[in-house]
Amino acid sequence: MMPYARWLLRAAACTATTTGKAVHAQITRDVGITPLPLSGDGLPDRAERPGARLALLAARAPYRITAEDVAAWRVEPFTDHCLVHLVAFGAMLAVERVEAGMARA
Repeated sequence: MMPYARWLLRAAACTATTTGKAVHAQITRDVGITPLPLSGDGLPDRAERPGARLALLAARAPYRITAEDVAAWRVEPFTDHCLVHLVAFGAMLAVERVEAGMARA
């Protein structure tokens, strides 16, 4: 069985009460991605680079995106449409990283 299929089966076995943190921990363990520190170290400052912060959070820890992160980025001329594209970009970065990790395994 391919590594991706095994990972999907393990992820599907998680219960409905599994939190984002548990899923993130499983991906970290399986693929070798280092989790973001809980203190926010290593993330761009919300006031200086809110878009970069949102994209990184979407890629590495989407359960940690806060209303403050969204509000800091979503100012004129940005709309909800732009927000969706930014978060999708971050999510696809994560997909590519996981895919590359699985290819090495």
